[in-house]
Amino acid sequence: MATILIIEDDPGVRRVLIHTLERAGHDVRAVDNGRDGLRAVVEHAPAIVVTDIVMPDSDGLEVIRILRTDHPNVSIIAISGGGMICRTTYLELAHLLGAHITLQKPVLPSDLVFAVTELLDTTPAGSACGSGDSDAQR
Repeated sequence: MATILIIEDDPGVRRVLIHTLERAGHDVRAVDNGRDGLRAVVEHAPAIVVTDIVMPDSDGLEVIRILRTDHPNVSIIAISGGGMICRTTYLELAHLLGAHITLQKPVLPSDLVFAVTELLDTTPAGSACGSGDSDAQR
Protein backbone atom coordinates (compact mmCIF):
# COMPACT_ATOMS: atom_id res chain seq x y z
CA MET A 1 0.00 0.00 0.00
CA ALA A 2 1.43 3.33 -1.08
CA THR A 3 0.62 6.80 0.15
CA ILE A 4 -0.81 8.87 -2.68
CA LEU A 5 -1.56 12.58 -2.54
CA ILE A 6 -4.34 13.98 -4.72
CA ILE A 7 -4.32 17.69 -5.51
CA GLU A 8 -7.65 18.51 -7.15
CA ASP A 9 -9.89 21.56 -6.72
CA ASP A 10 -13.12 20.00 -8.02
CA PRO A 11 -14.79 18.22 -5.07
CA GLY A 12 -16.60 15.68 -7.27
CA VAL A 13 -13.50 14.70 -9.19
CA ARG A 14 -11.51 14.59 -5.94
CA ARG A 15 -14.04 12.18 -4.38
CA VAL A 16 -13.89 9.84 -7.40
CA LEU A 17 -10.08 9.82 -7.37
CA ILE A 18 -9.97 9.15 -3.62
CA HIS A 19 -12.54 6.35 -3.88
CA THR A 20 -10.77 4.74 -6.84
CA LEU A 21 -7.36 4.68 -5.17
CA GLU A 22 -8.65 3.60 -1.76
CA ARG A 23 -10.49 0.69 -3.42
CA ALA A 24 -7.15 -0.24 -5.00
CA GLY A 25 -5.68 -0.48 -1.48
CA HIS A 26 -3.75 2.78 -1.22
CA ASP A 27 -3.48 5.27 1.62
CA VAL A 28 -4.89 8.45 0.06
CA ARG A 29 -4.53 12.06 1.19
CA ALA A 30 -6.25 14.88 -0.68
CA VAL A 31 -6.18 18.67 -0.80
CA ASP A 32 -7.93 21.20 -3.01
CA ASN A 33 -5.11 23.46 -4.18
CA GLY A 34 -1.44 23.46 -5.09
CA ARG A 35 -0.22 25.47 -2.12
CA ASP A 36 -1.75 23.01 0.36
CA GLY A 37 -0.54 20.15 -1.83
CA LEU A 38 3.07 21.22 -1.49
CA ARG A 39 2.65 21.37 2.30
CA ALA A 40 1.06 17.91 2.28
CA VAL A 41 4.03 16.46 0.36
CA VAL A 42 6.31 17.50 3.22
CA GLU A 43 3.87 16.25 5.87
CA HIS A 44 2.89 12.88 4.34
CA ALA A 45 5.85 11.98 2.06
CA PRO A 46 3.69 10.37 -0.65
CA ALA A 47 5.14 7.98 -3.20
CA ILE A 48 2.91 9.51 -5.89
CA VAL A 49 1.25 12.88 -6.37
CA VAL A 50 -1.79 13.10 -8.65
CA THR A 51 -2.24 16.76 -9.53
CA ASP A 52 -4.77 18.70 -11.52
CA ILE A 53 -3.28 21.47 -13.65
CA VAL A 54 -5.73 24.37 -13.52
CA MET A 55 -6.27 25.25 -9.84
CA PRO A 56 -6.23 28.26 -7.54
CA ASP A 57 -3.34 29.01 -5.17
CA SER A 58 -0.45 27.54 -7.17
CA ASP A 59 -1.48 25.62 -10.27
CA GLY A 60 -0.39 22.10 -11.14
CA LEU A 61 2.42 23.23 -13.44
CA GLU A 62 3.98 25.15 -10.55
CA VAL A 63 3.47 22.14 -8.26
CA ILE A 64 5.26 19.88 -10.76
CA ARG A 65 8.14 22.33 -11.15
CA ILE A 66 8.63 22.56 -7.38
CA LEU A 67 8.30 18.81 -6.85
CA ARG A 68 10.95 18.08 -9.48
CA THR A 69 13.31 20.49 -7.71
CA ASP A 70 12.56 19.87 -4.04
CA HIS A 71 11.21 16.28 -4.05
CA PRO A 72 12.76 14.52 -7.07
CA ASN A 73 11.85 11.02 -5.82
CA VAL A 74 8.11 11.66 -5.85
CA SER A 75 6.33 10.27 -8.91
CA ILE A 76 3.82 12.59 -10.57
CA ILE A 77 0.61 11.97 -12.47
CA ALA A 78 -0.81 15.14 -14.03
CA ILE A 79 -4.48 15.35 -14.96
CA SER A 80 -6.34 18.05 -16.85
CA GLY A 81 -9.62 18.63 -18.61
CA GLY A 82 -8.14 20.77 -21.31
CA GLY A 83 -6.92 24.22 -22.07
CA MET A 84 -4.42 25.50 -24.54
CA ILE A 85 -1.45 27.80 -24.11
CA CYS A 86 0.17 28.98 -27.32
CA ARG A 87 -0.93 25.81 -29.18
CA THR A 88 0.57 23.59 -26.47
CA THR A 89 -1.71 21.71 -24.07
CA TYR A 90 -1.34 21.84 -20.31
CA LEU A 91 -0.60 18.11 -20.24
CA GLU A 92 2.22 18.49 -22.76
CA LEU A 93 3.70 21.23 -20.55
CA ALA A 94 3.25 19.02 -17.49
CA HIS A 95 5.16 16.23 -19.22
CA LEU A 96 7.95 18.64 -20.20
CA LEU A 97 8.18 19.88 -16.61
CA GLY A 98 8.61 16.35 -15.29
CA ALA A 99 5.24 14.63 -14.84
CA HIS A 100 5.78 10.90 -15.29
CA ILE A 101 2.29 10.19 -16.61
CA THR A 102 -0.43 12.51 -17.90
CA LEU A 103 -4.13 11.66 -18.08
CA GLN A 104 -6.88 13.60 -19.82
CA LYS A 105 -10.08 14.23 -17.84
CA PRO A 106 -12.42 12.59 -17.40
CA VAL A 107 -9.98 10.05 -16.01
CA LEU A 108 -11.18 6.47 -16.22
CA PRO A 109 -10.71 4.70 -12.87
CA SER A 110 -8.98 1.78 -14.58
CA ASP A 111 -6.49 4.16 -16.25
CA LEU A 112 -5.69 5.81 -12.92
CA VAL A 113 -5.14 2.48 -11.16
CA PHE A 114 -3.00 1.26 -14.06
CA ALA A 115 -0.89 4.46 -13.99
CA VAL A 116 -0.34 4.19 -10.23
CA THR A 117 0.54 0.51 -10.54
CA GLU A 118 2.99 1.29 -13.33
CA LEU A 119 4.70 3.96 -11.24
CA LEU A 120 4.92 1.67 -8.23
CA ASP A 121 6.34 -1.06 -10.49
CA THR A 122 3.94 -3.71 -9.24
CA THR A 123 1.64 -6.14 -11.00
CA PRO A 124 -1.84 -4.74 -11.64
CA ALA A 125 -4.32 -6.23 -9.17
CA GLY A 126 -7.12 -7.22 -11.47
CA SER A 127 -7.14 -3.98 -13.41
CA ALA A 128 -6.36 -3.20 -16.98
CA CYS A 129 -5.64 -0.01 -18.81
CA GLY A 130 -8.98 1.43 -19.85
CA SER A 131 -10.29 1.95 -23.30
CA GLY A 132 -7.59 4.43 -24.14
CA ASP A 133 -9.96 7.39 -23.95
CA SER A 134 -7.75 9.16 -21.43
CA ASP A 135 -4.86 9.89 -23.82
CA ALA A 136 -2.23 8.84 -21.29
CA GLN A 137 1.31 9.87 -22.06
CA ARG A 138 3.96 7.56 -20.71
